[in-house]
Amino acid sequence: MGQVTGGGGPSNEIILEANPDFIGDSLAISLSQTPKSTAVWLLKVYCKFSEGGWQQLGSLTTAALSPTQAPSRVVAFACCPGSKGWKVSSTCTTRGEIANIFLSSSKMSFTSVGVVANAPGGA
Repeated sequence: MGQVTGGGGPSNEIILEANPDFIGDSLAISLSQTPKSTAVWLLKVYCKFSEGGWQQLGSLTTAALSPTQAPSRVVAFACCPGSKGWKVSSTCTTRGEIANIFLSSSKMSFTSVGVVANAPGGA
């Protein structure tokens, strides 16, 4: 988990730090915002391979919260066979916005290769 701030400054990086035995091919990305937030976030997702370097897998922009949507929710999934690590870079142009991003990895592949929004109607 990591706290991220908006306002157009530099991007925030969250790296999944866990026992390597628990890091797998898939990633779930959760975002927790303040209730009634209208901020959207640009999330860039990176995976790491056994050779060492980080490779950008994809990106997505979250949708603003709807009045009926929970402020804490899973916004995206990512899948990259052979991934040994995960990192998310986030930016938001809403000044003063503070949110939390949670990363959770699984050895099971539950989506196609790449980054996809978890959403009927947007992330």
